[in-house]
Amino acid sequence: MSAPGNPDMGQVNVVIPTHSRRDGLANVLGALFADLPVDSLKVAVTVVENGSSVARAVAEEHGAKYIVLPSGNASLARNVGALAHDADIVVFLDDDAVPRPGWLERLVEPLRSDRADATVGAVQLSVEGEVTASIRAEFVETSRVMDPGRPFLIGMNMAITRSAFDRAGGFEPELGPGALGGHEDVLLGLKLAARGQRA
Repeated sequence: MSAPGNPDMGQVNVVIPTHSRRDGLANVLGALFADLPVDSLKVAVTVVENGSSVARAVAEEHGAKYIVLPSGNASLARNVGALAHDADIVVFLDDDAVPRPGWLERLVEPLRSDRADATVGAVQLSVEGEVTASIRAEFVETSRVMDPGRPFLIGMNMAITRSAFDRAGGFEPELGPGALGGHEDVLLGLKLAARGQRA
């Protein structure tokens, strides 16, 4: 962990797992790279395609590192992507979550100033029509404030120091998209809290 307020914690690896969503990935990468570079950050982008192999050209066109895995397992893909670069901070973004301008810098600032070991960004659902309360409860709307006493991370929009990620053992590959059940991100947050990390 860096010293408080250490500006040298500026190396960021943005990991995007993807599965057969070439167009969605193109939208995400387009928005992400349009917001780079951030002067105070050295940013690498890693695309990990799991269980399909249709997005290589899109990833490479945008200058992202591309890794392909034979199995469709988002948790495993995130773990592999986290190891792809020697970065101080790992950011996880899904292939259907389009970031807004300034998103990355705001997401990692609490980690760089040593106020947190992990952060979760707001997620605004973009769907036609109403969604059920149970679906909406899975996400953090922009009108709500995350309760720091409940370290429930959202794998589609979060940042974590690499040291905290390694100590927690990463995402559980037996949970998440392409595996049994879900809430692999919630489990990671609970493991961080159990180890005294700050989310």
